[in-house]
Amino acid sequence: MSVRFRKNDEINRGIRDVASKNQPLYAIKLNFLEATLDDETVLHVFQNCSKLQWVEIMGCASLSNNTLGTITNGERSRVMKISKCRFVTPTCIGKALDRCSRLRALHVEGIGAIQHILDKHSCQLFDCLTTLSLAHCFNLSDECLGQIAKRCPFLRSINLTCCCRITNVGFIQLVNHCPSISELSSKTVQSTRSV
Repeated sequence: MSVRFRKNDEINRGIRDVASKNQPLYAIKLNFLEATLDDETVLHVFQNCSKLQWVEIMGCASLSNNTLGTITNGERSRVMKISKCRFVTPTCIGKALDRCSRLRALHVEGIGAIQHILDKHSCQLFDCLTTLSLAHCFNLSDECLGQIAKRCPFLRSINLTCCCRITNVGFIQLVNHCPSISELSSKTVQSTRSV
């Protein structure tokens, strides 16, 4: 167990060192399924990488709900991917998006209540989006997809994998309001039963 903690400390320290020495860093992908990335490290990255345009955080189980809400240089962000971070809520993502007015791609996979993000943001943010991934957002409804379609006129790509509440009604709204859609991913996982 102490070996794992030591390894996590080394990972966090290494990421902080990279962020300190690479201020022109424009992309950072923090994909850790087992490592414990701490809030201090993520904040350090946001504070020290002023040219950061691509932020991908996946599987950071220890990331707290407040960290993303403190992004200070989000106006440069073009791509944000947040998934499998169990303590990160839609409210927290919403706070981060408030500071990301030039976002072109948003991936918020596995977030239950995406409508909370939509309700709190001006259409200006969504006007710029060309790529949106809502995979595994199990509570996404036709009504919510309709809101997204109306707010994202330039949307070209959307991932709705495992969004099992979406029906033909939602897809029709999407096609009617987003004439530039050229890529749609939608697949549901069928449950299997053994007899």
